[in-house]
Amino acid sequence: MTEKGGAAWRQTIYGPFCQASAYGCGEVLSADVRSFGSEFRPVKSVLCCDDLKRENSAEEEPVVPRPDSAVSFVQGKMQTVLKAASWNVVRLK
Repeated sequence: MTEKGGAAWRQTIYGPFCQASAYGCGEVLSADVRSFGSEFRPVKSVLCCDDLKRENSAEEEPVVPRPDSAVSFVQGKMQTVLKAASWNVVRLK
């Protein structure tokens, strides 16, 4: 979004499209993550907002993907909680 002769800001859908473009080249995994070795670590980001009608503006961008460390391993399976009405990306880095 832009203001004529003024500020520019990202719409709320920018984050999911950016992440899908950057990381959307793999496959959904259903595997024992121990087989990947110990060099991999999960990196999770989540986009969510309690106010589903909240928008970004020239003054603030409250609706953006943010780091989320709530990823754990239980018996070789990676687990995380997905918040309602959220966009989540979990990568093994």
